[in-house]
Formats: sequence, structure tokens, C-alpha cells
Amino acid sequence: MTDLKRTASLEAKATVARFLIFKNRRTRMAGEGGFPINKYRVKTRGRGKILSQLGALSIFVRICSEGVRTSDSRASSPWIVRSGLSPAGIILRNLLKLIMSNIAFFKHLSIFLCVLGISIEMVAQPFTVDLNKPLVFQVGHLGETYQEWVHQPIVSKEGPRFFANGFVEFLTRTVWWVIPLVWLPVVCWAEYKSYQMGHTLSQLAAMVTFGIFVWSLMEYTLHRFLFHIQTKSYWGNTIHYLLHGCHHKHPMDGLRLVFPPAATAILLLPFWNLLKLMSTPSTTPALFGGGLLGYVMYDVTHYYLHHGQPSSEVPRSLKRYHLNHHFRVQNKGFGITSSFWDRIFGTLPATKSAALAEKSR
Repeated sequence: MTDLKRTASLEAKATVARFLIFKNRRTRMAGEGGFPINKYRVKTRGRGKILSQLGALSIFVRICSEGVRTSDSRASSPWIVRSGLSPAGIILRNLLKLIMSNIAFFKHLSIFLCVLGISIEMVAQPFTVDLNKPLVFQVGHLGETYQEWVHQPIVSKEGPRFFANGFVEFLTRTVWWVIPLVWLPVVCWAEYKSYQMGHTLSQLAAMVTFGIFVWSLMEYTLHRFLFHIQTKSYWGNTIHYLLHGCHHKHPMDGLRLVFPPAATAILLLPFWNLLKLMSTPSTTPALFGGGLLGYVMYDVTHYYLHHGQPSSEVPRSLKRYHLNHHFRVQNKGFGITSSFWDRIFGTLPATKSAALAEKSR
């Protein structure tokens, strides 16, 4: 009897110790801004507690059943006194005798239930992003919860760290004035190339205007269908976060609002080759320069909408329009420099007053 009590006690203590170790480890892993919220944790804890308690009950049954066996052999038992048993006590004693005959089964069941209770709490606990560590290779683990997490903005001018490597981290940060400084000379060079090939200034102006118009459509298309693509795989979430998710999570991060020139240069190569296939050799540079100028206007405007303080009505309205996309209706309002294509394709978000009126109906 003493050996069985000691064994059960050791098993129970080991189970509790494992539970506390895993619980403390999970608590340390939970960083500021953890996700998902506590409603998920309450459910998993509840199931884990129930199964752990069932395991403890099975251990208790084993001890009691051993007490019945020793009482039948006229040995003293602290759980069941042989003399003066009530009818309920007799029923309990007979029930424990039945359980005792399958004591090996209950021994394994008790251990299984205790461990299963802990395992369910560990496995079902969703991944939590630690904002104090580099984020890029964390967000992929969010799986299907990534989209909800990334569209819960953190409003702070201080951006998070992306990579542990200092040089790679440096490449992800770009001040806004680098964009016109790097790309406006390229625009001028492209227009001059077409001018040398015989095009007049009026023709160049028309091609630049057309290039800007084409860029505005690309701006809308990329933003809607690429930057807001639904992902749930590890690498899908990771790439999306680098492309656009980081901007929605930290919309006021001033060093990650514009696209890094190195990445832009890589994307410009297929754009140039596409124009060569669709236009003549003399018009390709001018159209390319117009599209590139449209991009520069887009990036600078985008930065201004987040950090500028417009005084006139047009930029103020555009700022409200874009911040509405970030903080109220994130699946509409994909235009940055204008709302033209949103009006054409039916993704123009309703104003706040119109939305309230619609809800009140």
C-alpha cells in the first residue's frame, strides 16, 4: 500500500512539474502585443484542466482501490474502515473492487490523461509574435491568424526590427527624399533619350502623361490584388509582410513607407522589357520615364499622406481617404494618389456618415 501511494504521489508531482514548466515557458514567450487574444487561451486551459483533473482522479481511484484490497485482507486502511460501513460505503467498496481488477488499465489511463491535458494546452495555444525580436521570420508562424493580426495597426513612429543582421536591416529602411534623389535623374535621362531620337517636347509631354496614367492603374492593381492578397502559409505570410503587411501593422513607421531603391531597381527591369515589347525603340524610354515619374509621385505622396499636415482641402481630403483605408475599411480605397480607379472598379469606401446611416436602417 505504501509503495503504491508513493508511486502515485511521484507521478502526480511529475505531472504538475511538467505542467508548470510548460506554463512558465509559454508565459515568457508571450511578448507585448501578443496575438491572438485571451479568448483562445481560456478555452484551451479549460480543456487542459479537465483532462488533468481526470488524470488525478484516476490516481486517487488507484489508491482507494488498493485500500479496499488491503481492508479485505484484514489490514488497516485509512480510507475505508471495515466495520460499520453504510450501504453507500458497501456500494463504493464493491465498485472499487471492480476497478481494482483492472488496475493496470487505470494506471496507464491516469498518466495518459494527465499528459494529454498538458499537451492539448501546449498544442492548441496559438503562436504569439514577440515584438521585441526581429519580426520577419516570426509572422509566418501565425498561419491563418496572420491576416487578422497584420490588420490590427500599432500606431507608433518607431518601427520594429525586421532582421537580426544589421546590414539587411539597414536595407529595409529608407528616408523619403531618397526616392526623388535617386529616380528623378533616371526620368530625365529616359526623356532625353527619346528626345535625341527625334521626338518633340509636346510628344514627350504626351508620352509622360500616358506613362503616369498607366502607373496609376498599376498602383491600384498592385495594391488591391498583390499587396492585399490573402495568405496563410509560412512563406506567403513572410513575403506579404515584407511587401505590404508591415505597413499596415505599423502605418506610421516613417522609414518603411517608401520602397527601397534596390528593390525598385529589380522590379523596373521587367517593366522596361515589357515596354520594349509593346512600343517602338524611340518611345520606350519616354514611356518608361513617365511611368517612373508616376511611381515617384506615388511614393512621395504616400509619405506625405501619413506624415504631412495639409492645409488645403484637396490634400486634406486625400489624407482622410487614405487613412480611412488603414483604420476603418481596409478592403476598399486602394488608390493612393487619387480615388479615380476606386470609382471605376467599385471599391470606393462609403463615408463615415453614409456608413452610419446604412447601419441605422
